[in-house]
Amino acid sequence: MCAEASFKTGKILAKVVLNYKIEALTGIHIGSSKETFEIGDVDNPVVKDPITGEPYIPGSSLKGKMRSLLEKKYFTISENKNAIVFFNKEYHSCQEEHCPICSLFGASVTNPPRPGRVIVRDAFLDDDSVKTLKKMDIPGFTEIKYENAINRLTAKANPRQMERIPRGVKFDVEIVYEVDDEELFKINLPWLFDGIRLLELDGIGGSVSRGYGKVKFELMNAKVYKITKEGITEKDFEVKEKDTSEIVKEMREYIFKNAEE
Repeated sequence: MCAEASFKTGKILAKVVLNYKIEALTGIHIGSSKETFEIGDVDNPVVKDPITGEPYIPGSSLKGKMRSLLEKKYFTISENKNAIVFFNKEYHSCQEEHCPICSLFGASVTNPPRPGRVIVRDAFLDDDSVKTLKKMDIPGFTEIKYENAINRLTAKANPRQMERIPRGVKFDVEIVYEVDDEELFKINLPWLFDGIRLLELDGIGGSVSRGYGKVKFELMNAKVYKITKEGITEKDFEVKEKDTSEIVKEMREYIFKNAEE
């Protein structure tokens, strides 16, 4: 099942930087732990920036869900001889030399551990969304959704409060891919775009099956920082009305044209 991709890491040839807008199409709940409980507190708060108090989407949430969805698409975990087991659940783990999943996201459980090539930054509210939420005077920039969990045997209700990021707001997120091999680049970047598309079709955060977490990604700009002995040069790539395969092709030609051996 694994495509021919190597874990071999050479020198850094370039950094591909993708900047996206993430629009919340439904309310999003990415939970945060509570160290203290007070009367009137929300049962299930969302994670927030401790400085601004604004909700955000952790890069770890985006990256972890992306990896999970790609594993489900390309691998049958139950038939994977290299699966590892955590808490009675199987997860993909590559003990082989070739795997785009582990090449993209890393493989920490292998010996030795293998580093990933993709960085997903935390996604923060864009300026327009902050202004809109301030005008609406929404406490904490979030909404409180009241739910009832019904025990299907006793019909007893268990009311709870869910804090959510309201639909319609947008976040800015930066995704970085480290280029060190041409063959890996040809395989990994399309897989990365595929993972982003799968996030749109699924969702992020908790309670996705109950309607939470639907998002839309819009690629705003793409840039390549080409790294040579002489220094770092940057180039912007047009992304509007372009298929991702075309963007990958143009980047590849730019990065590997006259590249040093």
